[in-house]
Amino acid sequence: NRLTDKYILNASTTRQAKYAVRCLNNIIHEDNKRMQVFADIIDKIKDQKMSLESTTNMRFHLVALGQIAINGGHAYFPKIIRSIIQKFIVQGLLLKDSRTELEIETLQEQELSRDSFDHRSLYEHLSVEVKTKIEGIKLLVRWIQGLKMNTLFLNEEKFIEANCKF
Repeated sequence: NRLTDKYILNASTTRQAKYAVRCLNNIIHEDNKRMQVFADIIDKIKDQKMSLESTTNMRFHLVALGQIAINGGHAYFPKIIRSIIQKFIVQGLLLKDSRTELEIETLQEQELSRDSFDHRSLYEHLSVEVKTKIEGIKLLVRWIQGLKMNTLFLNEEKFIEANCKF
């Protein structure tokens, strides 16, 4: 509990949140216990009022949710994750742009003044809102990937059952 607070909910980098969830997924072998820990993380993230204004760790929370979604969360928490994606990611984050015209113009001028086009240096100059939107899109992709893996896994089971009957 203390570790999830430190390394996931109050993570200092997106990598820390990502690998903390992956480590939990690999360390906890019992599905019920793993899903209980993941449910606790999801509840704590939801309690922090998922918005850019309410928490400085929003990007790290989205990374953690994406890793939970791809590591079995899509199967155990489908309604909760779908609700978060629908209400917060799509409606509250991706469809709204709270940047000012000055911020947009400054970014455009910086891009035009650069001699070379380097993705890493471009990412460093993005606003927190844009970086959070990128993590929101990644969460959406990981959720869909988790759903696809779940569908493939179920189809394999049906295929094996079909082969066993004949």
